Amino acid sequence: MTDERLTEQIEAQKEILASAFDKAQAYTNVIIFAGFAGYFGIWSLVKDKLTDATVFSSALLISLSIAAFVAWEVYGMIHRSRALMGIAKAVDEPSRYQELIMQHRKDQQVRSIALGKLWHVVLVFTLVTGFSAMAILLSALIHGLWSAFLGT
Repeated sequence: MTDERLTEQIEAQKEILASAFDKAQAYTNVIIFAGFAGYFGIWSLVKDKLTDATVFSSALLISLSIAAFVAWEVYGMIHRSRALMGIAKAVDEPSRYQELIMQHRKDQQVRSIALGKLWHVVLVFTLVTGFSAMAILLSALIHGLWSAFLGT
């Protein structure tokens, strides 16, 4: 295999990886958003029956989860804006369009791969804090059921 052919294959793989990352992130965001909605739906039904410790610990964890999620989305918004500006720059200079669009594509591939690594860190933090908040809420629900049926 020639070096040129290998370089082409690597570039193709980078493009596939960048595209797959974007799709995986979009799907994950929908699931996380549904989790937040579910948490708040359950919380709103039982909040009056929860202890202060349950409310505050669960609220702290879900707040951290939401903060990480929102910070990631803001960072992603900045990344997408930069990507659009790169395309706009290429369109503004028709004489250098091919050169600029190829450079833009390479830059985007590198950024997307780097973002993928950071995304995993943010994802783990968001999920751990979100699931922990839900676990606290669920344990309070189980305790409430236990108390209601056993009268303790």
